[in-house]
Amino acid sequence: MAANGWTDDLPDRMRGTGDPLGDAAIAEIYALGQQEQVRQMLLGFGRNSGAAPAGLPPKLQQYFEESAILPPWADQAQMARGRLNGHPSTRPRRPPATAFAPGP
Repeated sequence: MAANGWTDDLPDRMRGTGDPLGDAAIAEIYALGQQEQVRQMLLGFGRNSGAAPAGLPPKLQQYFEESAILPPWADQAQMARGRLNGHPSTRPRRPPATAFAPGP
């Protein structure tokens, strides 16, 4: 064990873990060649507010629908305390529109 009490056990296990729903959505966007269209649709998407824009590829729409539901282990009381203190990690996550920007 490291002097600070942290080990690499959890990070090592998590390195091979992906996000199947998110991975499928991104793969579909690229397979359809819709990176720019999706980027444009998401530019106007309000920060954590409202429904996802209409016309998104099906797997991306599914991603937004399913990720909007908190997992059973989420501690809503702790999240509420974080929001009161303005902690950014308690805000629902949305992928940035730049996630679909063309590479260099």
